Amino acid sequence: MITTHQPAAPEQKTLATLVEGRYVLHFMVADVQCCLPVDHIKRIITLADLFKTPKAPSYMVGMLNLHGQAIPIIDPCMYLQLGTPKPYSIETTIIICRYNKHLFGIAVGQVMDIDILGSENLQYIESKHSPFIGTVNFNKTISFILDVKYLAQSCETI
Repeated sequence: MITTHQPAAPEQKTLATLVEGRYVLHFMVADVQCCLPVDHIKRIITLADLFKTPKAPSYMVGMLNLHGQAIPIIDPCMYLQLGTPKPYSIETTIIICRYNKHLFGIAVGQVMDIDILGSENLQYIESKHSPFIGTVNFNKTISFILDVKYLAQSCETI
């Protein structure tokens, strides 16, 4: 269920504090525009050698050796079931994210822009089982706000 921002409900105030006034990075996953709060982004790099992980879920494309630390990389196109991902190339972008003490990466298409979120263009997705916490209007389209906690939990299956 999608609801617009209404400050009267206590539960929505809690959701508003998650993203309102924060900067987000917008990027493409297949043909879907998504974004992540920048305070969960540690680094943005281009694709490097990934090491296959035996018996990993199909959306887990491999492990990245980043300065001696093994970081799981997921493909959100596969994870969100948005179709077949484009072949990886040297231009594939990896966003290294941090949630609590856990690092993980997501392979994305085009990185677009950084924006600050205001309450006037936010809509919240009220579901405990969604990889999205809401949507925001950006560049005359909708950008889905990815739930970093949800993505980090998907990497715990390794």
